[in-house]
Amino acid sequence: MSQTPPVPSHRRRALDPRWRVFYLLAVAVGAFLLLRWWQLAALLVGHLVLWLWVGLSPRRLLRQISKLWLFCFFIIVSYAFFAHDPSGDGSVSWRLFGWALPIDLGGALEGAKMVARVLSVVLASQIARAGDPRAIAAGLAKLRVPALVAMPLDVVL
Repeated sequence: MSQTPPVPSHRRRALDPRWRVFYLLAVAVGAFLLLRWWQLAALLVGHLVLWLWVGLSPRRLLRQISKLWLFCFFIIVSYAFFAHDPSGDGSVSWRLFGWALPIDLGGALEGAKMVARVLSVVLASQIARAGDPRAIAAGLAKLRVPALVAMPLDVVL
């Protein structure tokens, strides 16, 4: 019984960078079209699994999430304090230094949904780059996006 030797990683057929851009675009649009919390949770968990499947390290994942924790906290708190629920059913009042701060629990849940969307897009951008750190810029270039637009997008994502 003869076994075929594994193909070296540099000789594997690389995924066209345009497909990576389409994947990222689909995740970004899809994340904002999903409305239920369980759908967003499934999207996020799916990206956590995909992160490991493409060979990105768990340590890098923890680093990525730890860089965003303050931003995520800010989003949830902002939604909790400034969301407006006309029914008022999900509101609680929190006393701080004699002030009554109304906190909208429904708003906090909406903020958590937004955090799941943002984290899904951030993870998708890293997954799209797996194996090729310039994949997004290369894909945008192949889609004839001007470099003046492609480079800032690549740096931000």
